[in-house]
Amino acid sequence: MANRIRIVATKAEYETAPYYVSPKWDSVAKEFLTGQQHMTDVEKESLVFKIDEDTSIPIKHGMELNGDNPTDKEIIKFLKHVEIVSQTKSEVNGDYHRFYIENKDDEAKDSIGKTNLKLECYDYIRTLSLKEMADFARVLGTRVSNMSKSQIEAAIYEKVEDDPKFVCDSIKDSDLKIKIFIDKLIEESIVVYKASKYYYGDEMIAINKDYLAEYVKDKSNAPVINQWAKLIDPDSFKKVKKEKKSIDIVDQTIKQQI
Repeated sequence: MANRIRIVATKAEYETAPYYVSPKWDSVAKEFLTGQQHMTDVEKESLVFKIDEDTSIPIKHGMELNGDNPTDKEIIKFLKHVEIVSQTKSEVNGDYHRFYIENKDDEAKDSIGKTNLKLECYDYIRTLSLKEMADFARVLGTRVSNMSKSQIEAAIYEKVEDDPKFVCDSIKDSDLKIKIFIDKLIEESIVVYKASKYYYGDEMIAINKDYLAEYVKDKSNAPVINQWAKLIDPDSFKKVKKEKKSIDIVDQTIKQQI
């Protein structure tokens, strides 16, 4: 049952008549994309259904194919190379896809995977204080100024629903603390983004956020980073400096920010 797929039209106008598809010529690989193009002649001889440049296969809305059937199996492989057929419903582009492949088993697995990611995100979010939640929302691209706790929480949950993988990846990002620190620097206009670069005063310090993160992590920039931390939250900086006299102030102040 899991090997069964169904062809579904992307628009009502494609639901009536069958559409004939033939192998496309790959000008780079210099071969027709039949789904069998990488098979040896011996392997092709054993096939029940061979596909070549002259093959024309009718596909239509509601057409079902069984991967356990030798002929259907070859058609399914071929359809992976047909431009007007999207491999999944979620990947459909209305500008050029006329059909998509419906695979209920794969869709169910995808749904389960997304649900598990969402639960993982929600478990993490529930552990955050209001301050931590606001910081995390910044990393996800939400402007939190003048937002209430409920609004911030709702904004994060919306991100989870829209793209749970992105949120989950952000949670697991080893540079999460650094990114929160950077977003605060930008929000406070301590570091300014202009002309596609990041500036501190008149000095250009990074060409993108990745380089800015490296700048923050560079121990030789500790005096500057300490000054930034002091500007963002002077009370936290004083506390850390007092408690961590001989320990890396940069790392501790960044941790204190979240």
